[in-house]
Amino acid sequence: VRLQQAPDDPLACEVAERENRRSRDFGGRARLLLATSEQAGLPVSVRRQRPRDAAQLFEQKLSDPDAALRCYQALLRVEDHADDTLRAMARLLERAGRWDALCECLEQTLALQREAAQKIALLRRIADVQRRERKDRGAAADALARLIDLDPNDRTARVTLAEDLTALERYDQLARLIERRIEEPATKAERVGLMRQLAG
Repeated sequence: VRLQQAPDDPLACEVAERENRRSRDFGGRARLLLATSEQAGLPVSVRRQRPRDAAQLFEQKLSDPDAALRCYQALLRVEDHADDTLRAMARLLERAGRWDALCECLEQTLALQREAAQKIALLRRIADVQRRERKDRGAAADALARLIDLDPNDRTARVTLAEDLTALERYDQLARLIERRIEEPATKAERVGLMRQLAG
């Protein structure tokens, strides 16, 4: 109660934590932390720490991934660098089989990355989730196309994308993929094979 009345009072937090340890009321503590995490006037550090602590309680003590996700969403509203939070959300979403939300989360994580290797790994994961879990071959192909823009030499991605484009009957995009490969350094036999594929 004291924490609800004075959410920015460090002493109230300490009292609530002591009461929680005594009563082992993890649910009450987690709900209180989340409910008071966005109170006006709280320092940013407190607004970050409370939902983080609540998420840990919901996930580890209460086995409530939906509540933990709400905590991470609250955390995203105050964090400048949300990469760790998004990765934690992705882990929970994958465990819960919430594939649409997982793909959205991975796209958000992708937008924060600067290194090509990290982007490639995320795009590969997005393509895999789209194909295996969402059964959306078109979305998987789009992710692979973005991956190949970053790494044109990824043979596995190229082969899989070609198979996807053929199955989807996206022949114009398939032709551009093959033409792009023809223009790259290759043996004479490889170039002839690609030109025959393009002609077919």
